[in-house]
Amino acid sequence: VSMGASCAMLVELVIDENGFVKRVNIISENEDAYYFRESIRTVLLAMPKFSPAVSNNRYIESRILVPVQFILN
Repeated sequence: VSMGASCAMLVELVIDENGFVKRVNIISENEDAYYFRESIRTVLLAMPKFSPAVSNNRYIESRILVPVQFILN
């Protein structure tokens, strides 16, 4: 991967009923993003606690889509 390469991914985060990232699923990515999969997955799994989703006054597992983009300088 060369300098100036751009990374673009669409990532699904599964948030557990306590607000922590339980799983990271890569939905789509460009060619250069392949090299950064594990790094991005590690960073997203270490995200701070989210406010969990609520249904019928109970905390539930939920999913969110997060676009990830960066350029190597």
